[in-house]
Amino acid sequence: GFTSAPPILAAKAAGAATFLHESNAIPGRANRWLSRVVNRAFVGFPSACRRLKNRSVTVTGTPVRPPFHPRDVRACRTDLGL
Repeated sequence: GFTSAPPILAAKAAGAATFLHESNAIPGRANRWLSRVVNRAFVGFPSACRRLKNRSVTVTGTPVRPPFHPRDVRACRTDLGL
């Protein structure tokens, strides 16, 4: 939401990777705008994908789907480009 804007913009200015998570089926105005500047977006509902302007949108589910729980730390870092 709107409280994410300052930290995301500061992180972008510092050259850090940025991400956002939208847990609603219909993203709010701030997340729709921020989706254009973040490296990756995560959503709780597939219907939110088409409303975000980001090439890398992943549906995580709400709550997070079980396949994400037992992830290997090394694999997670690779997936996130860290």
